[in-house]
Amino acid sequence: TAAEEIVWRQSELELERLELQDRAMREDWYRSSRYYETLRDLNGNAIDLREEIGEQAFDRYLYQTGQSNRVKVSSVIQGSAAEQSGLLPGDIIERYGDARIYDFTDLRGATSEGARGEMVPVLIRRNGLFIESVVSRGPMGVRLQALTAAPRD
Repeated sequence: TAAEEIVWRQSELELERLELQDRAMREDWYRSSRYYETLRDLNGNAIDLREEIGEQAFDRYLYQTGQSNRVKVSSVIQGSAAEQSGLLPGDIIERYGDARIYDFTDLRGATSEGARGEMVPVLIRRNGLFIESVVSRGPMGVRLQALTAAPRD
């Protein structure tokens, strides 16, 4: 199946990275510019699973494999953009602007794109309900935790 092929390709790439690291350590060029250039070339062959299978399938894949697929607000910093927009501890961030949010990296990337200070819609899940809020683009002022949550279809 397509899923098995993707898993196989990911496994091959992971093994190639391990082999590169082992070789570089044995030959004493680990963490050198040569190592990072070779790793960058290798990563150029990486599968963008999210792009290849689509957002909904990617979300289900993360969930079914037990990986975190959401970020949850654990606390909100006083005076922050998040506090001003009404975000609360326990909120699960589903989207930031047009971007689906699966992890910290997604959120960090989304908050730093575009013009700082522009107002951006944020879709959150609060107590099972979906709520759209608007936040000023830039650091939100929240502490987050990784979460595995059932995808919404």
